Amino acid sequence: GRHTPDQDPSHPGNTPADGPSSPLIDIPRPYKVQEIKLGKLGIEEFNFKRYNQTPFAGLENTIPNSYANAWIHTMFFIRPLRSRVLNFLSSKEVCLSDELGFLFHMMASSRASCCQATNFLRAFSQLPEASRLELLDKATATAFIARDGSDIQVLKRVQNLNRFVLEQMNKEMADKEEGSPIDAVFGASMLRISTVLPAEQQTGTVQETREFQWRLSYPKDVALLSPPPSFAAVLENSFSSDQMTRGWSEEAKSYKPTRVRRIMASLPHVLSINTGLESPYAPGASLFRLR
Repeated sequence: GRHTPDQDPSHPGNTPADGPSSPLIDIPRPYKVQEIKLGKLGIEEFNFKRYNQTPFAGLENTIPNSYANAWIHTMFFIRPLRSRVLNFLSSKEVCLSDELGFLFHMMASSRASCCQATNFLRAFSQLPEASRLELLDKATATAFIARDGSDIQVLKRVQNLNRFVLEQMNKEMADKEEGSPIDAVFGASMLRISTVLPAEQQTGTVQETREFQWRLSYPKDVALLSPPPSFAAVLENSFSSDQMTRGWSEEAKSYKPTRVRRIMASLPHVLSINTGLESPYAPGASLFRLR
């Protein structure tokens, strides 16, 4: 009889069923890792459309720093950001916003083929802050070597990447009259209220800042809580903080106990969150495993 795509074992993405002991037994066939064989011309002669039946382009994952591909795809599908980046062009020699715009244009025009983020990632090497944050693989005379292939290092690097690129693009795209597109999409107001104790004798100072991303703050001993907190509760807890420190008192002319509160004053159009899960033992890791 005639095989449908779901029944045909030769159809792209349909592989023989895994055995009972396979860890991939619950992964739908279209989402399993496919091993492809490249010819002498590499990806140039490979028919990616056989494996990608959508109109969306992919990104090559064999080049240095390709850990950033997932972040690039996420930003590409945020329509307000993509629209602004595609319509932005600066006169700077090195500009992440320009390179991301060129990459987005290539991805939008390629239609189911494979693209490279080489130029966008290469621009990081011209920015000292990117090197200090160790966002790039180590370069040698003949090759690039990943700093650490572990999942822990990738988690740290991609969260640093998210924070750094949003802040860098905010500086690059800022306009005196219209403001920054990054701020318009991701920006939220944060109030920092500092009160020197005892509060009855002091007037608190308020500072307002703009934040582009938020780091989840987990309850103490979250792994022991029963029932575990919901994601909404963790998120709400992350929008405000209250801690004690020592701050300078002008009236007393000395350092005094100071209460510092951070409160979100407005919501962004797109909420960018870092989970803070730099290791399997980080606070909150057990919460996500439970989910």
